[in-house]
Amino acid sequence: MFPQVGEAVAVLRADGTPKKSGGHCTPEENRARAARRAKTQVRRYCVANRLHRLVTLTYGPPFCTSHDQVVRDVALFVRKLRSVMKVEGALPYVWVPELHKDGVRYHVHLVIDRFVPKSDLERCWGHGFVDVRVVRNRAKGKGGNKGEAMRRVAGYVAKYVAKTYEDGGAGRHRYEVGQGCQPISHQVEAPRPAAFALLASGYFGGAQPTGTWSSSSMEGWTGPPVEIFQWEIEAGGGDERGT
Repeated sequence: MFPQVGEAVAVLRADGTPKKSGGHCTPEENRARAARRAKTQVRRYCVANRLHRLVTLTYGPPFCTSHDQVVRDVALFVRKLRSVMKVEGALPYVWVPELHKDGVRYHVHLVIDRFVPKSDLERCWGHGFVDVRVVRNRAKGKGGNKGEAMRRVAGYVAKYVAKTYEDGGAGRHRYEVGQGCQPISHQVEAPRPAAFALLASGYFGGAQPTGTWSSSSMEGWTGPPVEIFQWEIEAGGGDERGT
């Protein structure tokens, strides 16, 4: 059985080109790199676990201005949610704290993989208001690529994660993912990107990539050249997660 969605990442290094030492980076450069890594990890997690329901948890008066309190409140919320959903195994989710525009009050972005009645979410939260949004394909009608919605959700969550690095707070709990749901990772070596894509396609039943991305499209990219090949297989496949 082949995974329905996944991606292969090729990191290219030219012979004789030394890797830039992290010790010579400025704090801003290190923070930017950490943000990129976090965005990539969260995006892959969202796509691999088919996360498509965005939930916003908002505090009512007297609101919440403590990051540590947010972490405690969401941990309790997740435990209650698991009980309500009667989940015995792993539960895939991502949550990210975000400051309001006033830079003082917090709210929380959560993304899950299934329908949960809003009343249940409100009861589990118990600190204010809950908003639920299902991200759909841009194409009208029942057709269209289901993976588009998942990638849009992944993009939203990755954006929220990146913003936590802009807000500062070194060492803070910037985001959390459900344990036991990490994408499967395989290491593939090849002399050039085309050969790499061909070898990686073997994990997707020999199918051609349905999307690509190159670091050359990013202005100011400071890392080694990167090529990303994405797969989405609508027919067949099981529930295996892949990257």
